[in-house]
Amino acid sequence: MVSKINFDDNEFEQFENVENTLEPNQNKNKRSTAYDHSDNPQTIVLSQQDWLKKVRTRAITYLSRREYSRVELRKKVLFSLRNYDCENDLALTLLDDVLDDLAQHNWQSDERVAASVSKIKGERYGSARVKHELNQQGLSHELIAHEMAQLASTELQRAHDVWQKKFGQAPADLKEKAKQVRFMASRGFNFDIINRIIKNADNLFED
Repeated sequence: MVSKINFDDNEFEQFENVENTLEPNQNKNKRSTAYDHSDNPQTIVLSQQDWLKKVRTRAITYLSRREYSRVELRKKVLFSLRNYDCENDLALTLLDDVLDDLAQHNWQSDERVAASVSKIKGERYGSARVKHELNQQGLSHELIAHEMAQLASTELQRAHDVWQKKFGQAPADLKEKAKQVRFMASRGFNFDIINRIIKNADNLFED
């Protein structure tokens, strides 16, 4: 059974300058022989302790720069350590233990990622586009549904703001209307919202 690795509150301070420690360890005496890597001589097999240290260091370094969803962070850490492996087939198990602890300490939060993406993208895009961005982050259906419900109440106003900034006046002919519809649709707004704005832009929010 793999024990959880707990983090101290000052963990970030310990890893602010870790870039020079992230390259493969060239000391061959520290390599494990638990795996036969004859098919990939570049792979360096680490002990559980060394693998945990390297995974934790890399994950914290990434999180010190910006927010990551768990899925995104997991992929990024794995890719960055693609030339390494862990003895006893525990690489992924130990990685998930590290990610669990990061989430428990609130250093990594899917909720924060979802709220941030919705806020930033929602200022320029419709719900369909925002939903696509949230899905790209690998967030749960529950989190995405929550953010979609939040955006629904402001969808018309946000669409109007985007339209006003780009066009500012009703289309003069069918060609211009088609242009406006295409633009708004590409931003992720549905056609009902788009048509309401184009037809009633001047008095859309009048009492």
